[in-house]
Amino acid sequence: MKNLELNACGIQEMDTLEMKQTDGGLVFWAVVGAGLLVAAGAAIINDWDDFKDGFASAF
Repeated sequence: MKNLELNACGIQEMDTLEMKQTDGGLVFWAVVGAGLLVAAGAAIINDWDDFKDGFASAF
């Protein structure tokens, strides 16, 4: 397998300070996940009787 030359592609290493300052998007995905949990909870609460019947029939 050939070695990939990243410098030829214009990619360079990040220094330590740059790595600490770079946000990998964790906050964004946490907000998206929380929004999905709230939406799922609201859907279950609004349709509780059908959810309870479906859950009971599954188990």
